[in-house]
Amino acid sequence: MHLEGTPSDIGYQHGYLLANDIDTSIQAVAYLLQHDTHRDWQFYRSAAKIFYGINLTVSTKTRSMVLSRDCRQRVKIMTASI
Repeated sequence: MHLEGTPSDIGYQHGYLLANDIDTSIQAVAYLLQHDTHRDWQFYRSAAKIFYGINLTVSTKTRSMVLSRDCRQRVKIMTASI
């Protein structure tokens, strides 16, 4: 996969092209973590927000936020078309 453009463009392309894979991976990891650690997905989301809020560059944060937003939009579009 080749992505280019601003951080926002790259995040959009990434989220759009990989929406199904991202969604499937999140579901699998959430299930595994719940089973192995007895902590729900929200625990890990909160921990990631704290960690990444401190340690990421602005460019990476922007790409991550856009990727997340666009992945959610893509999943909604795909679900509506079924």
